[in-house]
Amino acid sequence: GSDVMTAGVLEHLDAIVLVYDLGREETFDRLEGHWLPLIEQCYGEDVPVIITGNKMDLDSSSNVSISSQNNQRSRQRIVSLLQRFKSIRQSIKCSAKTLVNVNDVFLKAQHAVLYPINPLYDLSEGKLSNEAVKAFSRLFRIFDEDRDGLLSNDELKAFQRKCFRVPLMEGDLVGWKKVLQKNDANPDDGEKVIVDGKFTLKGFLTMFDVFINSNRLEIPWIILRFYGYDDDLRLCVPDTVLDGITPSSSYRTNKDVNSPLSSSWHLSHAAMEFLSETFQQFDHDNDGILTATELMTLFQICPHPSLPPWHPSRYITCQANLSSSSFPTDTSTPAAVAASATGVMPLSYDDWMSYWHMISVTCHPSMLRSELYYLGFTEPKPSKKKRAIATATVRRKVRVAHHLPQVVIRVAIFQHLPDTTRSSPYIWERFLPHNTTINAPCTNIRLKRHVHTIANADAAAEYVAHFVFVDVTDDANSTTTAYSVNDLNRFDLVLLAYNSSSLVSWETVRDVEERYLTDDCPRLFLAVHRVHEPDDNDAIQQLVMDHCVSTDLEPPLSISIRDDDDGGDDKDIENPTTTPRLLLEHLAKCAWGDLKARPHEEKRRKDAALRKKILWLGGLVSVSVAVVVGVKYLLGWKRDGPADSGSRHRSAGAGWFRGLLFGGRDGAAVNSGAERRWL
Repeated sequence: GSDVMTAGVLEHLDAIVLVYDLGREETFDRLEGHWLPLIEQCYGEDVPVIITGNKMDLDSSSNVSISSQNNQRSRQRIVSLLQRFKSIRQSIKCSAKTLVNVNDVFLKAQHAVLYPINPLYDLSEGKLSNEAVKAFSRLFRIFDEDRDGLLSNDELKAFQRKCFRVPLMEGDLVGWKKVLQKNDANPDDGEKVIVDGKFTLKGFLTMFDVFINSNRLEIPWIILRFYGYDDDLRLCVPDTVLDGITPSSSYRTNKDVNSPLSSSWHLSHAAMEFLSETFQQFDHDNDGILTATELMTLFQICPHPSLPPWHPSRYITCQANLSSSSFPTDTSTPAAVAASATGVMPLSYDDWMSYWHMISVTCHPSMLRSELYYLGFTEPKPSKKKRAIATATVRRKVRVAHHLPQVVIRVAIFQHLPDTTRSSPYIWERFLPHNTTINAPCTNIRLKRHVHTIANADAAAEYVAHFVFVDVTDDANSTTTAYSVNDLNRFDLVLLAYNSSSLVSWETVRDVEERYLTDDCPRLFLAVHRVHEPDDNDAIQQLVMDHCVSTDLEPPLSISIRDDDDGGDDKDIENPTTTPRLLLEHLAKCAWGDLKARPHEEKRRKDAALRKKILWLGGLVSVSVAVVVGVKYLLGWKRDGPADSGSRHRSAGAGWFRGLLFGGRDGAAVNSGAERRWL
């Protein structure tokens, strides 16, 4: 048998049952000295082993007497085997002759396959594995509805109903609290398993530790699989979370299914409420800042490497459009990911939301929903009758969270800078505040209400504007961005950057505007030039100004770029703003229509107002004429005399009406009598 095993014939095994004779000690020695080491050599700890002692019916036979001392020694040897060989899952006695426990032997082998212990439990350390702690901690957060870090009796009952469809009795809760306090592995570590009659996270984890040590592995596995974990404790995002992400070719000519624009890129109100509550839950000191430690704690339930999706080591692999030049280019090794964990920066609430809005724009919608799902959020699906009520409720809750209303401005940047000495400059870097901790194409500022109007605005005096910048290219084969010029009209504002000293650059930008931008898409020109560039571009600037005047657009912003060997700060924004904040306010005004960012917008607005007045006037005249005609017709009918001559007078009245409509001498002759009567 050993030759067959070492030859690799037995390749596909799910479980192994090793049987020894309870009446022959040498069979147990053979099991310990030969078979278990051989199994460990061939299969490691992947294949579960069931140790079975056969012929238990001979324990009471007169031919075989086993003293209580030998029984104790046998149990000690079994415990020694369990500690030495981690592949052993169960030990059981049976009798093949009387069929006692025979079914249990194979049932335990089946359970060892269906409910493996290795993913859940670190046998060498004697505690839950890191992946199991991560999975159970995520479930704890999902059912912690009031986000107080504790599971109340009602929340535990909801957990029981959700997973097993049976109620949890009060007596069971009382019993579990006593069991957990008794089985607290580290009672002196400062953490309690029960606080104010509620389960802490440690108590919740201890509950599953008790299940595993009691050989009730089916319970944690039923729960984990119900929530989408596979046998390796990898969390699988269900299809229901990704429902609604379908390709749409109404605004893309290449029908790219993988584009972030293939579905809605907005964070829902429910998602923003969830993110707001999550921020408050982990802001333990209530200072409005999530420290690096708090952020790592927040994301520790997510899959490896358990970092925010905007972290450099993750964002470079999942981004859809661009990455900063400071992002690492090689994060394939675990060491690189571990080293990059120090890149987690403290975030304010506004920066926290800006990052999530950036992910919603620059990454595929499936990734955004997956990241939120890892944190425990699923999009609610209210009925059609309750949808409006649910939305209004969510908005009220966001206001209750004492955070300002939020507006997201998505800015597309198309740049054609062939003559700049600096390689691939990122225009969005010029818009970030100098003291910002954000190293990504997003930022935010607080704006007063007078900057631009918001539809259905409430009484808030100010709001937070989140800016997300996206590079757009006209190269269909580009690998640095998922956006093309076909997507420009989907953005709130388009920045067209050209080299102020290059006629070719201006003509390229002008061609993109003419071919791809509709009149309803806001746009703003950026004139980019080097600091030491000679002032010989007056002709080009005159062309640009003539174009802006003829189309009734704002004049271009002038941006200075320093050469690589110039040194100093290259965030030199000239007219009309001097600071990033003022520039962002300028962009907000352009995006929301307070400045001239749409061609001929003022003329179109006046034309629309004139057409509206004409329609109103025409309608008023038509109604007035109809009323006058109706009144005259009724008055003429009443004055026509007796009923026997009614037909003649009705004909005369109708003739008068035809004459009024069609004119002519005939009409006048026919209605002469009627006119005299009217007069």
